[in-house]
Amino acid sequence: MLKKIFFIALVSILMGCASYQENFSVDQAEKKLPESNLITICDAAVNDLVKNCKIPIDKEKAIIVTSLVSVNNLEQSSSMGRMAGEILANKLSQRGYTVKELKMGQNKIFIKKGQGEFVLSRKLQEIAKSYDVQAVVVGTYAVGEELESKKYGETMLNRPLTKLYLSIRMVTSTTDNICSSTAQSMTITNARLWGY
Repeated sequence: MLKKIFFIALVSILMGCASYQENFSVDQAEKKLPESNLITICDAAVNDLVKNCKIPIDKEKAIIVTSLVSVNNLEQSSSMGRMAGEILANKLSQRGYTVKELKMGQNKIFIKKGQGEFVLSRKLQEIAKSYDVQAVVVGTYAVGEELESKKYGETMLNRPLTKLYLSIRMVTSTTDNICSSTAQSMTITNARLWGY
């Protein structure tokens, strides 16, 4: 009888440990899921643009950064698309590049009220001459879903994530050629901020 009680106690302890380990793994998994931040993503994008550029970019010559636009409608941006453009401009400026401010009364850039700054391709060379601009940073964004699956110990964690995908390019203003590009993604919780 004593052996039976000991056996039942041992099984109960082992089951409790297994249950604790499973709960611990899920808690740890939740903590390890990546957190995304627009500033961090834009910083990484600028690092890529500068590092991967095929032509030398003169820090003394101006660069224009436009609002990021929806890949579904290239004449539509959002508050976050405009903010992403602002952050990209800030990050380039912090690295010593000359970034032309678009809100200072120029009339060569298409500014759609409530939408942001857009460069019309037919005006790109005209802008380059007028402002001695060597390059323009442009980009698109799209919202989608991904299923993230990660294994932590014996526990498999699956959850759908709403993802924002950014495609950002630096384009030479005289030839319209892409001299550098990057693609970034981040997890978001509110797709409506991006117009979705």
